[in-house]
Amino acid sequence: MKREGLEYQTRGQFAGHETFPLRLLWLKKSFEAVGEGAPSRLFREQRVISLFGVGRNMAASMRYWALASGFFVENDRQIKATELGAAILSDRGFDPYLEQPATVWLVHWHLASTPEMTTTTYYAFNTLTTIEFDPSGLIDDLLDLVASKGWRATRGTLKRDVEVFLRGYVRGGDLLNEDAAEPLLAELGLVREARLGGWYEFVRGPKPTLADGIFAYALEIFLATRRLWGDPDS
Repeated sequence: MKREGLEYQTRGQFAGHETFPLRLLWLKKSFEAVGEGAPSRLFREQRVISLFGVGRNMAASMRYWALASGFFVENDRQIKATELGAAILSDRGFDPYLEQPATVWLVHWHLASTPEMTTTTYYAFNTLTTIEFDPSGLIDDLLDLVASKGWRATRGTLKRDVEVFLRGYVRGGDLLNEDAAEPLLAELGLVREARLGGWYEFVRGPKPTLADGIFAYALEIFLATRRLWGDPDS
Protein backbone atom coordinates (compact mmCIF):
# COMPACT_ATOMS: atom_id res chain seq x y z
CA MET A 1 0.00 0.00 0.00
CA LYS A 2 1.24 3.47 -0.83
CA ARG A 3 2.19 5.87 1.92
CA GLU A 4 -0.32 8.48 0.82
CA GLY A 5 -3.71 7.80 2.29
CA LEU A 6 -2.40 5.87 5.29
CA GLU A 7 -3.45 8.76 7.50
CA TYR A 8 -7.05 8.79 6.34
CA GLN A 9 -8.21 5.20 6.03
CA THR A 10 -11.72 6.03 7.22
CA ARG A 11 -14.16 8.85 6.69
CA GLY A 12 -13.28 12.05 8.50
CA GLN A 13 -15.31 13.21 11.49
CA PHE A 14 -15.85 16.84 12.38
CA ALA A 15 -18.78 16.61 14.79
CA GLY A 16 -20.03 14.66 17.78
CA HIS A 17 -18.55 16.87 20.49
CA GLU A 18 -21.68 19.06 20.61
CA THR A 19 -19.30 22.08 20.44
CA PHE A 20 -17.77 21.32 23.87
CA PRO A 21 -14.02 20.69 24.27
CA LEU A 22 -12.81 17.92 26.56
CA ARG A 23 -13.05 18.95 30.21
CA LEU A 24 -10.83 17.94 33.08
CA LEU A 25 -13.02 15.41 34.92
CA TRP A 26 -15.11 14.03 32.09
CA LEU A 27 -13.08 10.88 31.56
CA LYS A 28 -13.19 9.96 35.24
CA LYS A 29 -16.93 10.61 35.39
CA SER A 30 -17.44 8.46 32.31
CA PHE A 31 -15.46 5.64 33.88
CA GLU A 32 -17.47 5.79 37.09
CA ALA A 33 -20.72 5.62 35.13
CA VAL A 34 -19.68 2.90 32.71
CA GLY A 35 -17.86 0.57 35.10
CA GLU A 36 -17.29 -2.83 33.52
CA GLY A 37 -19.56 -1.88 30.65
CA ALA A 38 -22.86 -0.14 29.96
CA PRO A 39 -25.24 0.46 27.05
CA SER A 40 -24.14 3.36 24.87
CA ARG A 41 -27.58 4.91 25.33
CA LEU A 42 -26.58 5.63 28.92
CA PHE A 43 -25.20 8.99 27.77
CA ARG A 44 -28.53 9.91 26.19
CA GLU A 45 -30.91 8.89 28.96
CA GLN A 46 -33.04 11.33 30.91
CA ARG A 47 -31.08 10.69 34.10
CA VAL A 48 -27.81 12.10 32.73
CA ILE A 49 -28.26 15.26 34.80
CA SER A 50 -28.19 13.31 38.05
CA LEU A 51 -25.64 10.80 36.75
CA PHE A 52 -23.07 13.20 35.32
CA GLY A 53 -24.14 16.59 36.62
CA VAL A 54 -24.46 17.94 33.08
CA GLY A 55 -27.16 18.42 30.46
CA ARG A 56 -27.91 15.94 27.69
CA ASN A 57 -25.77 17.73 25.10
CA MET A 58 -22.77 17.70 27.42
CA ALA A 59 -23.38 14.05 28.23
CA ALA A 60 -23.29 13.26 24.51
CA SER A 61 -20.03 15.22 24.32
CA MET A 62 -18.64 13.20 27.23
CA ARG A 63 -19.34 9.99 25.31
CA TYR A 64 -17.64 11.39 22.21
CA TRP A 65 -14.48 12.40 24.10
CA ALA A 66 -14.40 9.15 26.07
CA LEU A 67 -14.18 7.21 22.81
CA ALA A 68 -11.89 9.73 21.11
CA SER A 69 -9.43 9.61 24.01
CA GLY A 70 -8.71 5.93 23.46
CA PHE A 71 -9.62 5.17 27.08
CA PHE A 72 -12.98 3.69 26.08
CA VAL A 73 -14.27 1.50 23.29
CA GLU A 74 -17.73 0.83 21.88
CA ASN A 75 -18.88 -2.51 20.46
CA ASP A 76 -22.38 -3.84 19.85
CA ARG A 77 -23.88 -0.71 21.40
CA GLN A 78 -21.93 -1.29 24.60
CA ILE A 79 -19.29 1.09 25.88
CA LYS A 80 -16.56 0.12 28.31
CA ALA A 81 -13.11 1.22 29.37
CA THR A 82 -10.15 -0.20 27.49
CA GLU A 83 -7.48 -2.01 29.45
CA LEU A 84 -5.42 1.17 29.37
CA GLY A 85 -8.38 3.31 30.41
CA ALA A 86 -9.18 1.08 33.37
CA ALA A 87 -5.53 1.01 34.44
CA ILE A 88 -5.48 4.81 34.56
CA LEU A 89 -8.99 5.77 35.66
CA SER A 90 -9.92 3.18 38.30
CA ASP A 91 -9.83 4.44 41.89
CA ARG A 92 -6.54 2.60 42.42
CA GLY A 93 -5.32 3.37 38.95
CA PHE A 94 -2.23 5.24 37.84
CA ASP A 95 -3.93 8.64 37.58
CA PRO A 96 -7.72 8.50 38.07
CA TYR A 97 -8.20 12.28 38.17
CA LEU A 98 -5.70 13.06 35.41
CA GLU A 99 -3.45 15.06 37.68
CA GLN A 100 -0.23 13.99 35.95
CA PRO A 101 0.89 15.73 32.73
CA ALA A 102 1.95 12.34 31.35
CA THR A 103 -1.70 11.22 31.27
CA VAL A 104 -2.77 14.37 29.46
CA TRP A 105 0.00 13.82 26.92
CA LEU A 106 -1.35 10.32 26.38
CA VAL A 107 -4.82 11.69 25.65
CA HIS A 108 -3.37 14.28 23.28
CA TRP A 109 -1.33 11.67 21.46
CA HIS A 110 -4.41 9.57 20.79
CA LEU A 111 -6.45 12.53 19.55
CA ALA A 112 -3.61 13.74 17.31
CA SER A 113 -2.70 10.33 15.90
CA THR A 114 -6.09 8.82 15.06
CA PRO A 115 -8.14 10.85 12.57
CA GLU A 116 -11.20 8.59 12.78
CA MET A 117 -12.94 10.79 15.37
CA THR A 118 -10.76 13.91 15.62
CA THR A 119 -9.84 14.69 12.04
CA THR A 120 -9.24 18.39 12.64
CA THR A 121 -6.85 17.72 15.52
CA TYR A 122 -5.00 15.13 13.46
CA TYR A 123 -4.74 17.47 10.48
CA ALA A 124 -3.58 20.44 12.55
CA PHE A 125 -0.75 18.58 14.27
CA ASN A 126 0.34 16.33 11.40
CA THR A 127 -0.35 18.14 8.14
CA LEU A 128 -0.05 21.90 8.69
CA THR A 129 3.46 22.91 7.71
CA THR A 130 3.46 26.45 9.08
CA ILE A 131 3.98 27.41 12.72
CA GLU A 132 1.41 30.22 12.57
CA PHE A 133 -2.11 29.77 11.22
CA ASP A 134 -5.46 31.49 11.27
CA PRO A 135 -8.80 29.68 11.73
CA SER A 136 -10.17 30.65 8.32
CA GLY A 137 -7.10 29.27 6.58
CA LEU A 138 -7.36 26.02 8.54
CA ILE A 139 -11.02 25.75 7.56
CA ASP A 140 -10.10 26.25 3.90
CA ASP A 141 -7.49 23.49 4.17
CA LEU A 142 -10.03 21.15 5.72
CA LEU A 143 -12.54 21.96 2.98
CA ASP A 144 -9.91 20.97 0.42
CA LEU A 145 -9.29 17.72 2.31
CA VAL A 146 -13.02 16.96 2.45
CA ALA A 147 -13.37 17.60 -1.29
CA SER A 148 -10.33 15.47 -2.18
CA LYS A 149 -11.64 12.53 -0.13
CA GLY A 150 -15.24 12.82 -1.28
CA TRP A 151 -16.48 13.37 2.27
CA ARG A 152 -19.44 15.51 3.28
CA ALA A 153 -18.93 18.43 5.63
CA THR A 154 -20.12 22.01 5.34
CA ARG A 155 -18.01 25.05 6.08
CA GLY A 156 -20.21 25.71 9.11
CA THR A 157 -19.48 22.25 10.51
CA LEU A 158 -15.75 22.72 9.98
CA LYS A 159 -15.85 26.19 11.52
CA ARG A 160 -17.44 24.81 14.69
CA ASP A 161 -14.92 21.96 14.82
CA VAL A 162 -11.97 24.35 14.48
CA GLU A 163 -13.44 26.50 17.26
CA VAL A 164 -13.66 23.47 19.54
CA PHE A 165 -10.09 22.51 18.64
CA LEU A 166 -8.85 25.97 19.63
CA ARG A 167 -10.94 26.20 22.79
CA GLY A 168 -9.56 22.83 23.81
CA TYR A 169 -5.87 23.66 23.32
CA VAL A 170 -5.46 27.42 23.81
CA ARG A 171 -4.97 28.86 27.28
CA GLY A 172 -6.53 32.10 28.46
CA GLY A 173 -7.98 34.85 26.35
CA ASP A 174 -11.52 35.07 25.02
CA LEU A 175 -11.52 31.46 23.88
CA LEU A 176 -11.86 30.18 27.41
CA ASN A 177 -15.22 31.27 28.73
CA GLU A 178 -17.62 29.63 31.14
CA ASP A 179 -18.75 27.17 28.47
CA ALA A 180 -15.18 25.93 28.03
CA ALA A 181 -14.14 25.71 31.69
CA GLU A 182 -11.27 23.43 32.63
CA PRO A 183 -10.19 22.28 29.15
CA LEU A 184 -7.95 19.30 29.78
CA LEU A 185 -5.55 19.74 26.86
CA ALA A 186 -4.84 23.45 27.33
CA GLU A 187 -2.44 22.68 30.17
CA LEU A 188 0.01 21.19 27.65
CA GLY A 189 0.54 24.64 26.11
CA LEU A 190 0.80 23.32 22.55
CA VAL A 191 -1.12 26.14 20.83
CA ARG A 192 -1.30 29.83 21.76
CA GLU A 193 -2.52 33.11 20.37
CA ALA A 194 0.23 34.50 18.15
CA ARG A 195 -0.75 38.09 17.43
CA LEU A 196 -3.71 40.37 16.92
CA GLY A 197 -6.04 39.48 14.12
CA GLY A 198 -6.96 35.99 15.25
CA TRP A 199 -3.72 34.17 14.46
CA TYR A 200 -2.41 31.24 16.45
CA GLU A 201 0.84 29.34 16.60
CA PHE A 202 2.12 25.93 17.59
CA VAL A 203 4.53 26.09 20.50
CA ARG A 204 7.68 24.29 19.41
CA GLY A 205 10.65 23.39 21.57
CA PRO A 206 11.42 21.18 24.58
CA LYS A 207 8.48 19.53 26.36
CA PRO A 208 9.73 18.84 29.89
CA THR A 209 6.38 17.43 31.03
CA LEU A 210 6.40 14.76 28.32
CA ALA A 211 7.55 11.62 30.13
CA ASP A 212 9.99 9.32 28.36
CA GLY A 213 7.66 6.38 28.91
CA ILE A 214 4.77 8.08 27.13
CA PHE A 215 7.01 8.99 24.19
CA ALA A 216 8.30 5.42 23.93
CA TYR A 217 4.77 4.00 24.18
CA ALA A 218 3.49 6.29 21.41
CA LEU A 219 6.52 5.59 19.21
CA GLU A 220 6.09 1.84 19.49
CA ILE A 221 2.42 1.99 18.50
CA PHE A 222 3.23 4.39 15.65
CA LEU A 223 5.86 2.02 14.24
CA ALA A 224 3.61 -0.99 14.72
CA THR A 225 0.82 0.74 12.81
CA ARG A 226 3.16 1.59 9.95
CA ARG A 227 4.35 -2.00 9.77
CA LEU A 228 0.75 -3.19 9.76
CA TRP A 229 0.04 -1.08 6.67
CA GLY A 230 3.19 -2.24 4.95
CA ASP A 231 5.08 1.04 5.14
CA PRO A 232 8.59 0.20 3.85
CA ASP A 233 10.20 3.01 5.85
CA SER A 234 9.11 1.74 9.27
